[in-house]
Amino acid sequence: SDLKSVNAPSVTSIGSYAFADCKSLETLNVPNLKSIKSYAFYNCESIKSLKVNKDATSIGSYAFADCSNLQDVTCSSKTNKATVSIGSYAFSSCDALYKFNLPNAKTLGSCCFDKSSNLKYVYAPKARVDKHCFGEREQSVVKAEVGSLNNYALENNTAMKTLVLNNATSI
Repeated sequence: SDLKSVNAPSVTSIGSYAFADCKSLETLNVPNLKSIKSYAFYNCESIKSLKVNKDATSIGSYAFADCSNLQDVTCSSKTNKATVSIGSYAFSSCDALYKFNLPNAKTLGSCCFDKSSNLKYVYAPKARVDKHCFGEREQSVVKAEVGSLNNYALENNTAMKTLVLNNATSI
């Protein structure tokens, strides 16, 4: 319960529930991380920022759900080559999440921003957006740039002002 920092420079994968409920965890330094499994950081309410490795491949379902102080998710490199897939509910109930910027994200899973009421900007211009990603419970997103939309991606959304689909091949 008192763990504040993780420094693991050679780790490439973090398993399911590895740090779940570490409420004091503030800092993650895992520069070679490629895969984060389901619930890995669930309810780590002190994490404020997530920098995704340029070689990342996956962030599992509920991986950062209920991280109430997580404010932004960005790529750690300007030359982001990662084609990271984001699982369902991965950032659910992240009350402070304001900005999501992963230029080479491959997918945004179903309800991945569920109940993240302060999220305003999503930049994932290559990502396929799955159902309810920007649905009725994700009413705060005002601008999103994504790759394509699956069924129900925007169902009952009343907040979206700008949707950019420059790379879209299907809606």
